[in-house]
Amino acid sequence: MSTDETAEEGPGGALFWVGAVVGAAVVGFALRQLWTVSSPRSRASLVRFLVGGGLLHDGIWAPFLVVVLIVTASLLPVRFRLPVRVGLAFSALVLILSWAQLRGYGRRANNPSLLPNDYGSAVGVMLVGIWVAVGVAVAVVARKGERKGDRR
Repeated sequence: MSTDETAEEGPGGALFWVGAVVGAAVVGFALRQLWTVSSPRSRASLVRFLVGGGLLHDGIWAPFLVVVLIVTASLLPVRFRLPVRVGLAFSALVLILSWAQLRGYGRRANNPSLLPNDYGSAVGVMLVGIWVAVGVAVAVVARKGERKGDRR
């Protein structure tokens, strides 16, 4: 056997190690700043945020995505799965990023310049645009499949 066949694949190379060193330095600086500059109360708040975020991700978000993947795999032909999944991902992203505006967090009766727009309509337009693009992508994929005789 040659050495290429027995060598294990793994991290390596100059770019990896430079990135690892820079990343470790950034994390170290952030931890130092957190410990020296912030109050114990804000550190506790950060710990709650990080632990809660991890639990939310692993306990709710990740299983939900697995269910979405299983449902789309069982309901859609293979060639249509990618556009529909991308549309679902972009829709979720738009809704997550606009959640605070849609809920009106920060709106004050004595300051009408805070959240002055109709965010519900804007999000609706974004979602319609996303799903029109998904429809176009599905039509293009279907058209290509018809030309090739692919009936999956």
